Amino acid sequence: EEVGGDTRKVLEETGKNMVIQKLVQMNQKKLVYLKNQMKKPGYLDEVKSLISEFMQYQITPKDIEAWCEDEDNAWSFRLKMKDILVIYRKFLEYLEGSYIISEEVLEECAKTAGRSVMLKDCNLIFDGFTGFTPVQVNLLKTLFPMTDRVWAAVTLDKRVDPFCVTGIQELFHMSQKMVRTLLELAD
Repeated sequence: EEVGGDTRKVLEETGKNMVIQKLVQMNQKKLVYLKNQMKKPGYLDEVKSLISEFMQYQITPKDIEAWCEDEDNAWSFRLKMKDILVIYRKFLEYLEGSYIISEEVLEECAKTAGRSVMLKDCNLIFDGFTGFTPVQVNLLKTLFPMTDRVWAAVTLDKRVDPFCVTGIQELFHMSQKMVRTLLELAD
């Protein structure tokens, strides 16, 4: 709000559900594998969550196309992804120019945060995080040079070295990985 920017309306979770349901109905003939699945209770919500994850992790329709063409992936996975791709593309088209979803707010914030007077020399405090999505990391890349201090509460056992990332199977791996990410950003 301080620096202006994107004026699109935020499409909330209920709105996303309604849009995806409408897009599924409008594109039923293009859906081969998931056509009947979409009628099952909760399935639409799972598709909405998947699309949200794609956006948080910056997965594009081109990435999904590559998965669909990769013959190392199971045929059922490729068929599902083709259907998801239809819905994802239509969803992105629907949003274009009019709406933004909560997963995109951080991207927009990263674009304008550098012009903020309020954020200059601020303190950043992180608590309750176990890691960061690529979209969050992009915002942090913008914020770190502007900040005075960064504080982070990280859950670790006192016998675990926070600066040494252990194997993914270890209990505090995600916490150690988060510490490494924050240190890399600070550098």
